[in-house]
Amino acid sequence: ATRDVPEDKVASFEQFVKECNKRNINLICISSAMSPHRLSKENYSDVHTFFSELCQKNGVPYYDMTFAPSLSDRTDNDYLDWDGHMMGSLAQKQTRFLCDVLTSQEPENYFYKNYADLMSAMKITIPEIQ
Repeated sequence: ATRDVPEDKVASFEQFVKECNKRNINLICISSAMSPHRLSKENYSDVHTFFSELCQKNGVPYYDMTFAPSLSDRTDNDYLDWDGHMMGSLAQKQTRFLCDVLTSQEPENYFYKNYADLMSAMKITIPEIQ
């Protein structure tokens, strides 16, 4: 999974961060909430860990909406496809949640602390790694 991310992609991200810093742009990274179907078929923990570590290493806040408790009641019917394209109501809910996170003094308190808690709350069995 994430071990397959080419080094040149990581280097491009790191260069982008440097450019933003030079221009006094406060960069943040966000992953949209994944569908229950995707979570039940793929081990999303590796993806989350990769982006969390990459962003932390580069001093960039990272908000993974998949880990948002207020979005854990989502169903596959909230998505147009398995790639994560949301229907309007879930997209609006995620946007409101993100606004709360971005205006908070403690945004880390808005998310599940780990993958197991997320999957338990969504009542999804953690898939075995192939």
